[in-house]
Amino acid sequence: MNKYFPGIGRVEYRPDAGPEDTLVFRHYNAGETVHGRTMEEWLRYSVCYFNTFRYFGSEGHYGDRTHQNQWEDGTRSLDNYRRRMMAAFEFFHKLNVKYYSVSDRDLAPEGDSFEETNSNLEEMVTLASDLQKQTGVRPLYFSADLFTHPRYMNGAAGNPDAHVFAYACAQVKRSLEAAKRLGAENFVFFHPRDGYQNVLQRQMFRDMSHLAQLYRMAAQYKDKIGFKAYNMLGSVDASDSYPEVNGTSDICVYDVRDATYVMKCILEQSGLQQGGLTLGGRVRRESTEPRDLFHGHILAMDTFARALRNAARMIADGCFTRNIQQRYASYKSGIGERIEKGAASFEECEDYIKKCGEPQQHSSRYEHYNNMFNYYVYQPRQ
Repeated sequence: MNKYFPGIGRVEYRPDAGPEDTLVFRHYNAGETVHGRTMEEWLRYSVCYFNTFRYFGSEGHYGDRTHQNQWEDGTRSLDNYRRRMMAAFEFFHKLNVKYYSVSDRDLAPEGDSFEETNSNLEEMVTLASDLQKQTGVRPLYFSADLFTHPRYMNGAAGNPDAHVFAYACAQVKRSLEAAKRLGAENFVFFHPRDGYQNVLQRQMFRDMSHLAQLYRMAAQYKDKIGFKAYNMLGSVDASDSYPEVNGTSDICVYDVRDATYVMKCILEQSGLQQGGLTLGGRVRRESTEPRDLFHGHILAMDTFARALRNAARMIADGCFTRNIQQRYASYKSGIGERIEKGAASFEECEDYIKKCGEPQQHSSRYEHYNNMFNYYVYQPRQ
């Protein structure tokens, strides 16, 4: 566990660290109790295998690969996938996380046949299982990659070719088996090319029916093999965007304000149950040193740790709760109470308007709420 990131030990919590101490956590203290649970329990960080170890700094037509890591030779050989996995588990171990998120094709390359592909996956799952035993790290999410290979260019479960649909089902079957073997806590159906493309080429209802068939078969097979990872509201894909680019670009989280919005919602829903925060950001193309992977993930983990503390204080103080309850005060009695209970009718609402006339305008007090929010985001920790 010290081959690919020499000179970097296990990342520790050091709240007194200076501005240049960027290989320690200043805010993420796994055992610290916040709002009734430890930080580790609230956040349940997992490292995204794809964006951390399969992004090589290329930008399509606009830039060749810039990341030249010693474990990576750019080939699709099993030897290369083995080295990549060894580097990944060294990274997980030193970052002090308990989970990673991964797909079948992250672990093993496609072969020249379905049989060879499955043999590759079986071998790499065996290696991952051994490394998990050494490190105590396991998948929070496992998925079948149903989009990378050209066979899925027109979708997987929603593909108009039944042959492709059947291949996707066979791949999901093998992925469910791998997920169970590795002790994954959740399974993600990851096939972003399934969707409504064009009214001239597709039959929407038929595509969605086929998609439902894949889910039905997956649920049946999950029960058959005794795989228990199954729940709702399980995943937050934690990443930010380049400030200079519109849209998603999947870089490591850095915006404490945005993260506080997220954590406020998570705390108000009593957490993510068996899910967690997937560190889905990747280092930038120009960040070419292996230690940059640590800097990026530490940045993201500290950002959400600060956000967790912020959100906990907001909820504990009750300021937002009091102000929001005041906004909805009209639902406590009269017509509002009947609407809230589902007892009102159109006729009753019409009679109310005939009697009471036009509603008065009430300010949303948007600026007031943002001022309160800034107090919690930027107030120094007590």
